[in-house]
Amino acid sequence: MVVRTKPPGPWAQTQLLLSYDDGFSRRALLGWLIELVQPAGLDEATARMICLIVTFAGGLAFMLYVLRALEDVPRAFALGAVVATSFGLAEFLGNTGYLEGAYFVPGLIALALPGAGLASGAAMLALGAVGVLIHDAMLPSFGVLIALLLFLRWQGRGPGRAAGVAAVPLVALVVLSAALFKLSPSGAEAETLIAGVSARALDYPIDPKAVEAVLRYGPGEGPSYLFRWETPFFYFERNYVLPIGFGFLALASVLIWRLGAGLGALARLACVLAALAPATLMLVAFDLSRLMGFAVLQAILVIAILLREHPPAREALPRLVTEAWVVALMAANVFVSWPAFNRGGEYSAHLPAGLIETQRWGLSMEEQLKIPPRQY
Repeated sequence: MVVRTKPPGPWAQTQLLLSYDDGFSRRALLGWLIELVQPAGLDEATARMICLIVTFAGGLAFMLYVLRALEDVPRAFALGAVVATSFGLAEFLGNTGYLEGAYFVPGLIALALPGAGLASGAAMLALGAVGVLIHDAMLPSFGVLIALLLFLRWQGRGPGRAAGVAAVPLVALVVLSAALFKLSPSGAEAETLIAGVSARALDYPIDPKAVEAVLRYGPGEGPSYLFRWETPFFYFERNYVLPIGFGFLALASVLIWRLGAGLGALARLACVLAALAPATLMLVAFDLSRLMGFAVLQAILVIAILLREHPPAREALPRLVTEAWVVALMAANVFVSWPAFNRGGEYSAHLPAGLIETQRWGLSMEEQLKIPPRQY
């Protein structure tokens, strides 16, 4: 996990400076909490350490949840190794400092809570709300997984009642997300917000685009940056990342459907759709490799939920994922490497390049920005 982290770029470090001091906005909870401890602002060394801790905590929580689900499952070590070496996890860790690491922690705590009563459901909802305040991507990821977990736990009381209980936290988080979008500063306030964020960066330049990403824009408005699908980077994303990612999700969907044998068709379909939910973010965002990495991790978490909540899945998994499949998946993890957004001279999360890249932690942001981008 340490080898796969990368020196955080300007976007990641800027997100730590968002705060409610500049007005209520999306993605500002973590920065506001940091500001309570560091009211004078952040220097680059502290920002980098926070980025590493946040991402490592999210990745570690993910692995602990999955490994706990694999307890007493035959070939658990091999299956755990497939997850630990996943190209989806490598992408997650390579985006060191991005806010998904922060919301993975409350999200996974929510999934680990026992029971399905009022107290347990309220705790899951509260943790989901914390995650949404950290980053709105919490909604199609752990918001959906919390709803799925409650749906499975209420299956014995009828699918209609189970669906109603599952809808409560999901609808509540949708309302919260909509309120955050509505209450966030408008595009006309961009300069003021950027100035406030910049003032809290003590010795490093911020990325204004990370601030513009949380603003609310009206018709005909938009951020200063424009992405175009025909650029070389997105050519790579469309033609390499998407086919591999959706191919993996197709295999995972078949596995999830078969692990759900014994559940009703509605429950099995809900599990498959939950695994695909993060992919919907690609309809509104351009960072395809990052979002596809989310979807890969989400599919793994759905499998883990089935192992924990549906005992027949524990018996079926070793039969469905044979030794040949384990070897094939391990080979895929070795050869597949997606570009992290904390870019280095090499877009590789693998040994030995990963170890070579760790020397970049000793470079300042200004020195990193002088390194020419990879030519496609």
